[in-house]
Amino acid sequence: MQVVLPQRAAGRPSKYHHVDRASLYRWAAAHEDFAQALARALTCAQAWWEDDAQQSLESKHYQAEIWRASMTARFKDDYGKPTCQIHVVDLRRALDEV
Repeated sequence: MQVVLPQRAAGRPSKYHHVDRASLYRWAAAHEDFAQALARALTCAQAWWEDDAQQSLESKHYQAEIWRASMTARFKDDYGKPTCQIHVVDLRRALDEV
């Protein structure tokens, strides 16, 4: 299982526990249980941010653009720019060419 840690998520263990990002990746690659624990932790972190936003929606101080930018930076898989492109094909033309 390959785990990709957001910049900030990998920085926290380094700051508080003196574990560098490379060690986290090495441990995740070597120990499936550790990789799964990291993946669950990232899921919980994302859920916390989403819950916080949901609770803050009614606040007059809620800033959706700042939240969106933060989520895009933290959780690129779900909030980043799409990585695939959609190609529209004219089926009639394509079949005529065959």
